[in-house]
Amino acid sequence: MEKLSKEEVNHVAELARLNLSKEEEEKFSYQLKALLNEIDKVNEIKLNENEIMISPAETTCQTFNGKASTFEKPNDLIENAPHKFENFIEVAGVFDE
Repeated sequence: MEKLSKEEVNHVAELARLNLSKEEEEKFSYQLKALLNEIDKVNEIKLNENEIMISPAETTCQTFNGKASTFEKPNDLIENAPHKFENFIEVAGVFDE
């Protein structure tokens, strides 16, 4: 199994401001090499910079094409609501308090 040199491990430890024991130096030499190998695998991925993915879904946005209208008798609308308070329609809350 590959490992980093003692100097490389101590350099990384110094950058991280860590004091390593001899056992930790040996242990981290293998772990850091494995981590760097995984990073190299990510760096090998070929990215096509011309293809931008904004969303993984293929759907497009749909907008309402109708026109706004007003109710001739808004009080009838309020009267038919299952829950009301004075001149307002009560709806379920969306925030937890």
